[in-house]
Amino acid sequence: MTVDETRAATARVRAFFETLGPAGVERLDAVYAPDASFRDPFNEVHGLPEIRRIFAQMFEHLDDCRFTFIDEAVDERGAFLTWDMTFRIRRLAPNEVRRIHGATHLVFAADGRIRGAALGNDVPQSLCTIEQL
Repeated sequence: MTVDETRAATARVRAFFETLGPAGVERLDAVYAPDASFRDPFNEVHGLPEIRRIFAQMFEHLDDCRFTFIDEAVDERGAFLTWDMTFRIRRLAPNEVRRIHGATHLVFAADGRIRGAALGNDVPQSLCTIEQL
C-alpha cells in the first residue's frame, strides 16, 4: 500500500471504532481481514471469529465503551495510533467511568483491512481479564 492508501485505511478504522457499539461486532469484517491477528495484554488470537469473540465479551461486561483517538503515525507499512478507551464496568462499578490509555500498531492487507493489530495499554498485567468481571 502507498502512504495515501494507508492513511485512508487508517481513517476508515478510526471512524469505525469511534462509533463501535455492541451491534458493530458483527460488522468487524469491514475493518479486519478474515485471517487477521489480534494481540492485546490479555489475548492473542487469529481469525475474524476469535476477534469478534473478544469484542463481544468486552461489550457483555462494559457499558458506554468509547474509543477516542489522540494521535497517529502512518507510513506505507502500517499505522501507529494512540487512543483512550472510556467505559463503565457493569458489575463492579456501574457508575464509575474508567479510562485506559493505549496504543495500537496496525498492519494492513492489500484491500485496506487490518491484517494484524497489536495493542498496548496502561492496564497493569496483574488486573483480571474481562472474562473475570
